[in-house]
Amino acid sequence: MSSLSMAAPAVADVRDALARLTLEQCRSLAAAALGATAPAAARGTVHRMGEAFRAAADDGKGY
Repeated sequence: MSSLSMAAPAVADVRDALARLTLEQCRSLAAAALGATAPAAARGTVHRMGEAFRAAADDGKGY
């Protein structure tokens, strides 16, 4: 995956969220999104995984 598509107002928030993740975490999120059966499922899965990655980073545990 080499690009993302989103509404212009979302770009800054998405950029900030991705900046806090490792490349490995981003790849995991992309794989989960691509493996989803529907757009809503992809969004939900990525949101939950992203929250877990951020929580682990905040705890100093990584992921």
